[in-house]
Amino acid sequence: MNFRSLSLVLPLFCLVPMEAADFNREVRPILSDKCFACHGPDEHDRKADLRLDTAEGAFGDLGGYAAIVPGKLDESEAWLRIISEDADEVMPPPKAHKDLTSEERTILKQWIEGGAEFDLHWSFKALERPGVPEAKEWAANEIDHFILAAQKKRGLKPAAKADPITLARRVHFDLLGLSPSPEAVAEFANDPTPQNYRAMIDRLLEDPGFGERMAVYWLDLVRYADTIGYHSDNSMEVSAYRDYVIDAFNQNLPYDQFTIEQLAGDLLPNPTIQQRVASGYNRLLQTTEEGGAQAKEYMAIHAADRVRNVSGVWLGTTIGCAQCHDHKYDPFSTKDFYSLAAFFADVKEKPIGKRQPNLKLPTPEEETRIAELRKKLAENTLEKVLARDPALAAKVRTEREAWIAETRAKVLTEKETWQTPKPAKFTAKNGSKFKIEDSGLILIEKNPPNQEVYTVAAAPTGAITGFRLEVLTDPSFPNKAFGRDGNFVLTHVEAQAGAEKITIAKAEGDEPQNGYPLAHSIDGDPKTAGWAGNGHVKGDHQPLTAVFAFEQAVTLDEAQQLSVVLHHTSQFPRHSFGRFRISYTTKEDPSPSGGLEFPPVIFNVLAQSQFNPDEPSLIRHFNSISPSLAETRSNLETWKKQLEATEKGIRTMLASEPLPNPRVMRVLPRGNWLDDSGEMVEPAVPVFLPHEPVNDRRANRLDLANWIVADTNPLTARTFVNRLWKLFFGAGISKNLDDLGGQGVPPSHPELLDWLAVEFLESGWDVKHMVRLLLTSAAYQQTSVETAAMAKADPGNQWLTRQRRWRLEAEFVRDVALELSGLLVHEKGGPSVKPFQPAGYWQHLNFPRREWKPDEGASLYRKGLYTFWCRSFLHPAMLAFDAPSREECTTERARSNIPQQALVLLNDPVFVEASRVFAQRIANQTGDLQAKLRWAWLEAMSRKITDQELEILAGVYESQRVAYDSEKGSATELLQVGAAPVPSGIDPGELAAWTQVARTILNAYETTSRN
Repeated sequence: MNFRSLSLVLPLFCLVPMEAADFNREVRPILSDKCFACHGPDEHDRKADLRLDTAEGAFGDLGGYAAIVPGKLDESEAWLRIISEDADEVMPPPKAHKDLTSEERTILKQWIEGGAEFDLHWSFKALERPGVPEAKEWAANEIDHFILAAQKKRGLKPAAKADPITLARRVHFDLLGLSPSPEAVAEFANDPTPQNYRAMIDRLLEDPGFGERMAVYWLDLVRYADTIGYHSDNSMEVSAYRDYVIDAFNQNLPYDQFTIEQLAGDLLPNPTIQQRVASGYNRLLQTTEEGGAQAKEYMAIHAADRVRNVSGVWLGTTIGCAQCHDHKYDPFSTKDFYSLAAFFADVKEKPIGKRQPNLKLPTPEEETRIAELRKKLAENTLEKVLARDPALAAKVRTEREAWIAETRAKVLTEKETWQTPKPAKFTAKNGSKFKIEDSGLILIEKNPPNQEVYTVAAAPTGAITGFRLEVLTDPSFPNKAFGRDGNFVLTHVEAQAGAEKITIAKAEGDEPQNGYPLAHSIDGDPKTAGWAGNGHVKGDHQPLTAVFAFEQAVTLDEAQQLSVVLHHTSQFPRHSFGRFRISYTTKEDPSPSGGLEFPPVIFNVLAQSQFNPDEPSLIRHFNSISPSLAETRSNLETWKKQLEATEKGIRTMLASEPLPNPRVMRVLPRGNWLDDSGEMVEPAVPVFLPHEPVNDRRANRLDLANWIVADTNPLTARTFVNRLWKLFFGAGISKNLDDLGGQGVPPSHPELLDWLAVEFLESGWDVKHMVRLLLTSAAYQQTSVETAAMAKADPGNQWLTRQRRWRLEAEFVRDVALELSGLLVHEKGGPSVKPFQPAGYWQHLNFPRREWKPDEGASLYRKGLYTFWCRSFLHPAMLAFDAPSREECTTERARSNIPQQALVLLNDPVFVEASRVFAQRIANQTGDLQAKLRWAWLEAMSRKITDQELEILAGVYESQRVAYDSEKGSATELLQVGAAPVPSGIDPGELAAWTQVARTILNAYETTSRN
């Protein structure tokens, strides 16, 4: 096929050419954006068998010509097609809508003329520490050497250093998410030396709030939430994972260990509780409880989600693009995708349905209390109390003997009201073999069927009101229990007189097995399990009794018989009852114990002809009613309830558990979960990246984690330091934080990025060291005030000629307001909390329907980090300030500027209450109006108020005071917002006016922004 007859497409970015075209910085972005979709790594969709992402493909012989001939434009077919004016031949083709700009053409022309050098993509190159450029001025550490060198190359220079007040606020916002106290600002502003600056940073790095601030960003990455996401979006218990992340950053857990514990904490030798908590990362994905969901589909969804997230969080790549086809722009194949998914095939996970927490996390206090209560219960059983006190034991025995004599007489009288005629007829539909004995019927078939219908017909006399079914034990059954397999299952019971069906009104008797109640045997619903007894439990098994009462008495004529039909269906073999007896009564309202106050099993014991007064079950029953043991029973019941309450209050969570036999993982053609034709794959990392193969066993998640943090992995350190840079400089060195690959943005300072990555590795993955390094740089300490010259010379601040300013994240906007009011609770960790939220906001959450119930007390004022995170209905104040739903990995939050945000700050009950309590603080200050305003401004802004600002706020107070003096009811209504009490002895109009001043301050840009 002639190359000239083919279509050619290209993708990447437009950069102004420098002295020579740099392949990674300038050329690759263009090729990636405009060419690789058709001529890149994806061999399945590759056109003309031409590959332009490698030198071999670009320079290869296409039949007497090549796409690229280094140094020769007129022989490079790709260039000739780029400049062609023929619509059928020009590349990229018009239908692709990927036209090359003149600047991009110039770059490609320079590149080909200069020898068309190819280079491995910058992010996949092995990490090497570059040399540090020389800098004789300005630089505070090595970072600044790189920044200054790039600026000088372009005729730029850094901005002035920020003033001490701005710098103190910046550092506090960046490290804690809170504004500093005026005292902290004054302490630094009075002596803003480098030593004091570093001391301030060190102090904040040791503050527990640092871990909380860092956790906000990390939880976005791992898509942490308190709900499952899909369908009903019900709750899941994972908040302990959030607390693990906070502690890890506060303790400066090395990033490699932090990574290993999250991906494979459960696979470590003798994992600690915290390492198991860390493994909860693997359970954070979205799941469903929808009844009609397909398990196989969701297994595929979960596998893909895990690959997307682990590659996004740690590798900064878009491997998820290879779910359906080989990656278009990076050398990740579909097999790579499913081989990565295979690492997670051992995570024990229900594909659909409710997931129960599998890890208990008792506090030390709870552990101590549980141990105490269990000891009390174990040492004070009725048997042990009696054994310790012979006199008490003798007294209880005397009581028992008297009770038996009296009660047995009643039982024998009641027994006489039941008739037990031998069956006139007995059939087993599926052939089970029984023997009729005086004591009833006994199964002699060793392997009865799973489904059977027994019909027992007899001719009792009188007006029959019901019948009793006794499931008897036998020494020949396992554990001397109820059947050939120990257990029995009765799924349905019917009765008929001749051919006429009799309505059974009620069933009463023993309830031997939880989840299989007697009522299920007469409910007429074939889906319910019926009545069952567990004979596998070792111990003293007693006969079980059920009494079935007819709706109306039945009188038989001479030709009729009363038939009882018993249905048995079980998925397990031999769960048929093996010995049973049926008797009939004419007594009104028949009951299992004849109305006597004890269980049917005790009735059976007392009714035996060969009666044993020392039968263990009889002794246990009497001890449960003995007057002399009442105090002991009361103590045991109290301790039992306390133990249950303590155990119920223990925090739990979803943690990882490895399956002994991992699920089979296949390549899904085109990502189709219904297509099983793809090859089976074992766990493996992308083949083109450096790795040490595991040859002697199946690789697991621990191997994956170790590979991710291996020194030879070029992606992990680059990804993390690039994101740290974003946190403290407002944008990454490579701006596309979720894609360091072909479609990403080349780093503005590639040598600096690599230097930081190597520094991170060689520091032992020390996060606090890297944060300290970034914050002590001169680049970080620059002013963020932009001049016209800066805006013109470096419009996007690509070369860091200044710092950036931005609005705080949603959580910190709220935290700052609560901190100023004095309401903010600094308690760390614990279950998620529910502050105020508009009524009815959750009205569309169904299965089940839910209502947001605000917490009470301190929980209302916890940091925003701890707010209950509902994926489908995120807290509206969080949503207004651009917090993500966390359905997927979020590497960078949007920052919008919309009127809704001002409305939230003015009207959300949290902010109104914060304003009111802040107003109380203002009103309690000494001095006149201006003194109080100066205090409030300094508290919120850390600086002195200007005359103009003072005039504006004074006008707000005075106008509002007049308004509230004339509208007393409005003032009272305003002060009722929130749960914090309103102090007595203050004029409502005055406090309402100060509240409006406080609302104005909280709504100011400077209050909620980091400069």
